[in-house]
Amino acid sequence: ETCDNSYDQANCARTAAQPFIFEWRTRAENTIASLRRFAGSLHAIPGRKAVLYMSDGVVQDPGEMALMAILGKYGTDRIDVARLRSTLQRNLYQEMQALSSVASGADVTFFTFDARASNRADVAGSAEQRERLDDRMMSDPFRAMFAGTRGMMDSLAIGTGGRSYNGPQLL
Repeated sequence: ETCDNSYDQANCARTAAQPFIFEWRTRAENTIASLRRFAGSLHAIPGRKAVLYMSDGVVQDPGEMALMAILGKYGTDRIDVARLRSTLQRNLYQEMQALSSVASGADVTFFTFDARASNRADVAGSAEQRERLDDRMMSDPFRAMFAGTRGMMDSLAIGTGGRSYNGPQLL
């Protein structure tokens, strides 16, 4: 809202989002590095290992999350999405790939549990219901953040041969 009366709303919003992007990225980097060290240390134990990871998730692409929040506020008619996306790009995909590689090498399987309450996002049980809910809520930055953090947990579990549990599946 501080950028509503700004001459260049995109630049103002980008500047306002930078502290959040930095905090989200720092927290995510620390979490991923800790999980990578933990999985690496389990390499000394022979046989297959399972790690139960309960979390609210990790913001894997903080730049994209900030972009969704900015677009949710101003829309694409006032914001140049391509320019803003290129300046906010701060994803952690390489770090996630390194974590999956270390876990695979150490024969570690992650089972992830999304610790958030189901009512904080869609509680749909089937893929068709989730798809309809996603279509309806496409421009909601909070839903994008929820899905992004859950996606990180899903990719960690699937990438290591485990399974991700969330929402109704936990019940």
